[in-house]
Amino acid sequence: MSDKEAIFFVKIIASCLLGMAAGIFKINAYLGISLFVLLLFLTGFLYFSSGRRELGLYSVYREGAGTAFLGFILMWSLFLTIAGGGITVYTAEANGTGICPLVKVAGPGALDYNISYVRLGEKHGWPLQVTDVLDLWLGKSLKEGSTTIGGYEVELKDDKFNISLYVNPSFEQHIRLLNSNVKMERGTCKIYGRFNITLEGNSSKEIYLGEALLKFHFNGSMLKILIEDVKLGSNLTSEGVNIFSIKEGGVSYIFVERPPRVTRTARVDDVYVIVLTP
Repeated sequence: MSDKEAIFFVKIIASCLLGMAAGIFKINAYLGISLFVLLLFLTGFLYFSSGRRELGLYSVYREGAGTAFLGFILMWSLFLTIAGGGITVYTAEANGTGICPLVKVAGPGALDYNISYVRLGEKHGWPLQVTDVLDLWLGKSLKEGSTTIGGYEVELKDDKFNISLYVNPSFEQHIRLLNSNVKMERGTCKIYGRFNITLEGNSSKEIYLGEALLKFHFNGSMLKILIEDVKLGSNLTSEGVNIFSIKEGGVSYIFVERPPRVTRTARVDDVYVIVLTP
C-alpha cells in the first residue's frame, strides 16, 4: 500500500471513530469540529514523525480530507440519533404563541441552579438554565387560581400552593416528582428510594417537609399524592421533592421537575423555544 493510500484510509477510519465518539458523548458542534481539525493535523504530524517523505505537506493534509469529513459527520449524526439526540425544545411563557429561536440570554445574575432569564425579544420567558448541557425545569407563571403543569394539578392562593397527582402503581414504576420508585406487592403500595413508605389498602400517611405537608393515600388500586402549604420561594429539592418556586413582583413561578431527557444535536442552531400564551 502506498503512502497516499495509507493516509487516506487512516483518515477515514479515525474520522469515523471520532464521529462515533462525538455522537455517543453528545459533544457540542464547536468541540466536534475542533477535534476533527485536530485529527487532520495529528495524522500529518504522525506521518512526518515516522520519517517518511514520499508526499509533500500539502498532499498529506489534502489527501482524503473531504471524504474523512463526510464520514465524521455521518457517524456523528448516526450515533447522536442512536444515543438519544434530538432538537432541544424549551417551553417558555410570553405574550404570544409560536416557535422562536433562543436568541438572547440575559437577567439579574445566577439564582439557584444557575438559572438565567430567557428573553425572546421583548417577551419575558420564565427562568431556565442554559449551558452546553442544556437543562430545563417544567414550570409556569401564575398569580392565583389553579393550573396544570406537566400533568400535575397546581393551586396557588395567598402565596402558598398545593400540588396533587395520581399514580397507578400497577403501570408506573417511577414518580419523577418525588424522585422515588413505586410498586404494588401483595395488595400493598410500596414507595422506595428517596422515600420508604408502605401503604395497605385504603390507608394514608403524612410527612412534613419543613412547613410543607406531603400526603399519601392508597385506595387499593390508585395512589393519590398531595403536597400542601408550600410557600412561594421555597425549594424542596433537598427534601427529595422536585419542586422549587420564586416570586418576582406580582408574578409567581412554580417549577415541577426536569424532563427525562434534554439533549443537543450536532447542529449549532438547534435550540428553540415554544412560546405559550399565559
